[in-house]
Amino acid sequence: MANYETRAFGYRLQLALYQAQIKPADLSRKTGISESLISCYCKGLYMPKTKRMLLIAEALGVSVGWLAFGEGSIK
Repeated sequence: MANYETRAFGYRLQLALYQAQIKPADLSRKTGISESLISCYCKGLYMPKTKRMLLIAEALGVSVGWLAFGEGSIK
């Protein structure tokens, strides 16, 4: 079962996808991360390790600190 931090990350990822108007399949193509793993991230089941977190944040144009921990602003 996912903890609060992991679920909160999933929520922020969904928000970033929505604001960037990018679908999970597009994010998968941009980052090379499988669509099924991105789906798990969005559901808050897992959090990516540092390298993937950086790839996702860059692809979505958001701050790594915000995406990973909710710190600071989204950009």
